Amino acid sequence: MAYSSSVALTTKTIVRTGLVLTTLAITPTATHGNKFWNNGKTFLMVNNGSGDAITVTINTPSQVAGLDIAELTVSVAAGARTAIGPFTTDFNQNDGYVWATFSAVVDVTIDAVTL
Repeated sequence: MAYSSSVALTTKTIVRTGLVLTTLAITPTATHGNKFWNNGKTFLMVNNGSGDAITVTINTPSQVAGLDIAELTVSVAAGARTAIGPFTTDFNQNDGYVWATFSAVVDVTIDAVTL
């Protein structure tokens, strides 16, 4: 997966007066996935409007003793709206972004929000 070509989401900040999530209308990028800026308090919002469950894969950039840590995979049920996170900064790539891919993108929308 060419994560370096991931399409960046604009991370939205939740504020005390509220954040309306009507903007949860971004279709994930099928070819290279998406990335979002992470301050350690960021969530990936996933709306699976399809008729089948999908898998969201979060790339883990770390290693232990030279061995890659397994990717984080989250199943999102058909018709479900799911908040994944918050992500510690251990999930950040060198550019400060978390990288995600999706097993399907038809009828799926996403957004990133942070505290």
